[in-house]
Amino acid sequence: MVLAFGQDLPDGNYKRVKKNTTYKDNAFGVLFNGLKNYRGWILGLTYGFCFGVELTTDNIIAQYFYDRFSLDIETAGVIAASFGFANIVSRPAGGMVSDEMGRRYGMRGRLWSLWVVQTVAGLLCFWLGLVNSLWGSILVMCCFSLFVQAASGLTFGVVPFVSKRSLGVISGMTGSGGTVGAVVTQVLLFSGSDDKISTEKGISLMGLMMLFSTLLLTLIYLPNSGGGMFCGSSKQSDDQDYHLLV
Repeated sequence: MVLAFGQDLPDGNYKRVKKNTTYKDNAFGVLFNGLKNYRGWILGLTYGFCFGVELTTDNIIAQYFYDRFSLDIETAGVIAASFGFANIVSRPAGGMVSDEMGRRYGMRGRLWSLWVVQTVAGLLCFWLGLVNSLWGSILVMCCFSLFVQAASGLTFGVVPFVSKRSLGVISGMTGSGGTVGAVVTQVLLFSGSDDKISTEKGISLMGLMMLFSTLLLTLIYLPNSGGGMFCGSSKQSDDQDYHLLV
């Protein structure tokens, strides 16, 4: 009896796929195939401004409430902890939404749902820097938390369809984008090197950066996996063609 805990590729285990396809590639070929796929870079940037923004917010939100609303450090810490705690629900919910939209509308549904959720998250982030009341800020922060973390799940709902041949590379590019995005937003907006950028202004600017990054999703087009946001696939291909072309 053989126990199977998962599969290597979206279309099955590597040995079976290798038997049923004619392409031959080594590790470097798979790597370069992934690196030259522009869709992976777009998803990396998109993830950088959802998960990356989430990491940055985790770093600055307690200090933000402590300084702006003169709270004691324990209260500010509890409020900040609620931001990350929503991950238990919101990130898996993003993946579920992506799967359901994919089932109903194909790749177009996955991309549109990602664009909508991350755009709403960007607007909430922008608004968070403008709200002047404590309870208003907490409410906006909680809504922002749900949407920005759901966007992370939605991003990885698209990743497996970018390239079956270089799935690991695309996943790595996307995941590393989150860390890079956190470093970039932290250094540019919250490093303390520029006194002209207050924390609340930095949060609003971070929201604008999120809105800009989502626009690049309109450029993603998957000819063998459902097309893009505005059009369907240009052709029907079997798994063998998919591995050869993507």
